Amino acid sequence: MPEGGRTLKEMQVFDLLRQPAMLLRRSDGTLIWANDVLRRWMGSPAPSRVTLDPAKPVDHGSGHVTLECDGRRLLLMCDFSLVEIEEEGEATLAVGHLPPGQAEVLFRTVLEKMPRTIFLMGVRGDGLAGFDGGVQEVLGVDAERMTGLPRDQARDVARWHSHVHPGDLPAYLAAQERRRQTGAGYVVEYRIAHGQTGEMRWLRETAWTVANPTEDRVLLGAYVLDVTEEKHNEQRLLQAMQASEQANRSKADFLAKFSHELRTPLNAILGFSEVIKEGLLGPVDPPKYAEYAADIFTSGSHLLDLINDILELTRLEAGAFTLQEEVIDVADLVRTTVRSVDLFARNREVAIDWKFMPALPALLGDRRAIRQILLNLVSNGVKFTPAGGHVRVRAGLTSDNRIAITVTDTGIGMTEEEIPIALREFGQVKNRHTQSLQGTGLGLPIAKALAEQHGGSLSIDSIPGRGTTVTVRMPPERTCPVLANPCS
Repeated sequence: MPEGGRTLKEMQVFDLLRQPAMLLRRSDGTLIWANDVLRRWMGSPAPSRVTLDPAKPVDHGSGHVTLECDGRRLLLMCDFSLVEIEEEGEATLAVGHLPPGQAEVLFRTVLEKMPRTIFLMGVRGDGLAGFDGGVQEVLGVDAERMTGLPRDQARDVARWHSHVHPGDLPAYLAAQERRRQTGAGYVVEYRIAHGQTGEMRWLRETAWTVANPTEDRVLLGAYVLDVTEEKHNEQRLLQAMQASEQANRSKADFLAKFSHELRTPLNAILGFSEVIKEGLLGPVDPPKYAEYAADIFTSGSHLLDLINDILELTRLEAGAFTLQEEVIDVADLVRTTVRSVDLFARNREVAIDWKFMPALPALLGDRRAIRQILLNLVSNGVKFTPAGGHVRVRAGLTSDNRIAITVTDTGIGMTEEEIPIALREFGQVKNRHTQSLQGTGLGLPIAKALAEQHGGSLSIDSIPGRGTTVTVRMPPERTCPVLANPCS
């Protein structure tokens, strides 16, 4: 009988152990208490059933304990000792560890469940502890040929290294050396030749170090997966992306040449039609000819705008657009842009007003691109606002130091479902209000793309029948604190 009884609360010191521990009633072997390690292993507060071999607790020595919980069973080799518990009287303390060979069984069970696994590294990282059946399929050789040793003794790592592609071997060995020196795990990919066909297979090896709870040493665990198909998919994706980029470049080149060929005769048409409609060389007789010339000039101008928009969008899509950055006085740029739309607005009987925050900072950006954004947004606002409505342009600084430009109209508005259509290339919202309005459907997509080229964003809020608000926000690093000085 041990001297001095302990309480169950005092037994909680065994929660500090790395091994599973439990208290068993001396009379019938039922479970009194289990430490944290055992509860975690069983995945529940405590095992529901305990079976002993020998059949009842002993005072000393060792034996097997079988634990069951929710259909799961765990077999432990335990060391027994007799303790006195105030609440229970005599009890047996059992401190367990996995029986010899069961750890290998657990590892092999995990190994077999993993997809396309080749091998599992063994203790101390000095050999290959075992292979699953995938080695024959993936590499075309069995474990004995791969290592030069029988399957149950397959531990010759150097022979495995001899099969690694020479171009990948230095990085592979360097990763293993870092692991040996620092204990850090690694993930490395390398090629290895199929033993029968010579086909190169891609493998991904993941390694880690773990402390053995029952022995005072560090173990290396590693598994290798066949990722050949993944690599082939990556290569196909890369080739598709390169082909797409080449197609975009070819499209941009074609449209650049095509637009040049169109612009030359189109400029002549615009020039001569303007001379006729304005009567610069004398009166036009009959006057109907002047009306026809005006129609030719209007149609030609629309065609030129369309060509310019398509070319601009193509350059943006192909990544051929380069920002020509400078320090921009945003307030001044808004004033000049709005004035250029003023005649169009007056003809449609739409009022435009603008307002800026005091001492608005300057913006680092491409002046022509920012002007294009403003021109597209204000023109759209005027075009989709009925007579008697108005368009407001505001520029200010947000709380996170972003320059924001907002264009708000009192026009026909859009539903939430129509906004993505308006932002799509050549997307045009079709309803009874827009049937009579001309447009290419490129104004908003170009404005959005130009804003994103600056690292900014474009957002739309709209209510049908009440109007639309479009906000362009630039990143804070493009805000210049002093207008007179260039941004850093």
